[in-house]
Amino acid sequence: MPEPNYTPIDDLISQSQQQSTSFPEAGPISTTEQTPAVEYSVPPVNNYVEVKKEVPEIPVEVKKAGVEIHPSAATPPDPLNIPLSDEEIVKGLHKPVSSAWRWLATFALLMLKRSHYTIKVIHGHAKRVLIR
Repeated sequence: MPEPNYTPIDDLISQSQQQSTSFPEAGPISTTEQTPAVEYSVPPVNNYVEVKKEVPEIPVEVKKAGVEIHPSAATPPDPLNIPLSDEEIVKGLHKPVSSAWRWLATFALLMLKRSHYTIKVIHGHAKRVLIR
């Protein structure tokens, strides 16, 4: 029979089986030990949150001078005033990266995303969809 083509390690295996495999520095692991739950108290939010009024208040002196609130000034402007239509944004996103139209479409999509909207193409038409 030919001589084996490896160095026998039987003596190393027998030595490792004789040694204990436990780690004394880690200590025994108990499965019944549980840490108690810690409860936290949450301060009331009313101390930090302030409700803003829809219509701003004008001081009495200014009202006497004749200043009035214009109804359109009380409502915030539409945050979705973007420079491209939804169809143009979708077309622009398919242009090459070196194109200015691509960058304008990407910027318009960023403005939509910041307003929690995105654009989906449904049956060939681009629609704005609210992101929840």
